[in-house]
Amino acid sequence: MHSIMNTMGTIEVGKIANLLLIDDNPLLDLSALKNPTYVFVKGRKLDKETLDSFENKARNRSNLIASALRYLENLIFEK
Repeated sequence: MHSIMNTMGTIEVGKIANLLLIDDNPLLDLSALKNPTYVFVKGRKLDKETLDSFENKARNRSNLIASALRYLENLIFEK
C-alpha cells in the first residue's frame, strides 16, 4: 500500500494521474465539468476527440447500463 501512495496524491513527474483539465472555472460554473479539454485516467491522456468518440458510442447503445459499462471500459482499456 505504501508504494501506491508514493505514486499518487500530487501532480509530479512519475506519478499516476486521474485528472480533469477544463477551460472554465467550475467554482463559478459547475457545467464547465461537462466539457473537459483533457481527461487523464491512470496517467493516460484522453483528448477531446477520444472523449467525444466515447460519448457517441454510449449514445448509440440502447441499454443504459451497457452504455455505462462500455464507457468505463473505454476509459480504462482502449488505446
